[in-house]
Amino acid sequence: MDIGMIGLGRMGGNMVQRLREGGHRVVGYDMAADSGRDVDSLSGLVEALPGPRTLWVMVPAGAATDGIIAELSELLDPGDLVECPDRVCDSWREGSVVRSWLLDLLVRALKDDPDLARIAGRAEETGEARWMVQDGLDMGVPLPVTAASLFARQNSQLDDPMTMKVVAALRNQFGGHAVHSERA
Repeated sequence: MDIGMIGLGRMGGNMVQRLREGGHRVVGYDMAADSGRDVDSLSGLVEALPGPRTLWVMVPAGAATDGIIAELSELLDPGDLVECPDRVCDSWREGSVVRSWLLDLLVRALKDDPDLARIAGRAEETGEARWMVQDGLDMGVPLPVTAASLFARQNSQLDDPMTMKVVAALRNQFGGHAVHSERA
């Protein structure tokens, strides 16, 4: 599969590495010249991918994402796919290119801490799901799974279930999100 990754920071860069290890061809773009990008513009990214294109936007929520989407709207064709995990994209076709790396990430987390004893069953609510749920509400798009995950993270602040230890470990492995030590 050919994928375009926009934003090669901590999460985007790690995702590119995992996708390439999985045998996918990834063309990366980032505004920063020293980011390890493969192309130096969004138009270069679009030109480097065969159609229909699949692009993943991993830039900060808000104006940065909006600017990328606005520029892509002038470059992409019907049938191209844009995934923005931080919000509902006004895209050409909704969907996701996420593969099931989560089990691999869980194996890696369990290798480091077999019982997840060093991780509290608490997953931070860092804003992405909140923004996505809000955009979904504003656009009239139901997002029950995203809303449920948001509420689960908020609920994890109140108690310490094993399931939230797994969620915290996965979020740490996937995107470097902070984990808290086990509560006394």
